[in-house]
Amino acid sequence: MQLHKKDWSNRFPKALWAYMITWRNTIGFSLYELVYGKKFLLPIEFEIRTFNMAIDLGIDHDEA
Repeated sequence: MQLHKKDWSNRFPKALWAYMITWRNTIGFSLYELVYGKKFLLPIEFEIRTFNMAIDLGIDHDEA
C-alpha cells in the first residue's frame, strides 16, 4: 500500500502554511503579510532576537 497517496489530508495544513509564509518575488510580500499586515516570525527567529537583545542589554540569557 502506498501511504503517500493516502495521507495528503495530514500533510495539507503544513504545506498550506509553508505556502502562506513564503515570500513572493512578484509582489514583494508573503501572503501572510498581505492578509495580516505584519511579517511572520518563526520561533527560532524569536529566540535569536531574544538572545541578541539579552546580549545588548547585558542580561543573562537564562534570565531573559
